[in-house]
Amino acid sequence: MCLESLITRSLDCFHLALELTLLPLIFFLPGYFLVNLLFPRVGSLGGSMDPLYRIFFGILTSIAITIIYGNVLVMLVKGSGEVLFLPGNLWPGLGGLTVVLFALGVYRGAYPRLRRWLGLTVPRPAAEEENQAQTLDRLLSVSARLEEARRRLGSLRDDDEEAADLKGRVEQLEAEKRRLEEEALGQV
Repeated sequence: MCLESLITRSLDCFHLALELTLLPLIFFLPGYFLVNLLFPRVGSLGGSMDPLYRIFFGILTSIAITIIYGNVLVMLVKGSGEVLFLPGNLWPGLGGLTVVLFALGVYRGAYPRLRRWLGLTVPRPAAEEENQAQTLDRLLSVSARLEEARRRLGSLRDDDEEAADLKGRVEQLEAEKRRLEEEALGQV
């Protein structure tokens, strides 16, 4: 009798511990992963308050997902008339949905460290790399011409006509260099 009650109590404690560890699966994880899937960039929900918003919206959407999934299970009925809304059907369904939402979030870039660790960095298109290389080549060329013009300007007198033309050319080259630097930074 004592052994039987001990086994019953230990099984009850095991079920309670299992259900307590699975509570985040109902009240947090599906919604949190859905929020990360929809808003993969850090700071996209409100700057410095972003982590708090993600947790808050994660809890709210998890409750909504659980309610919707539970209603779907209630509407589904086996041929014998038995309702499918049972813990044995709830946990695997929510767990599977959570895994899918997490995988899609990884794909969308919500977890950049995990993507790097898994080696899932998205390669840049070849055309984009070629465009960036061309911009850098033009920047180097303009920088070389600017230095040559400055060197020549230093060797001329200020009242010389060629010096005035060269000053205008230096200003043009400096403006073009600034534009190319901004373009190169925008491509990174």
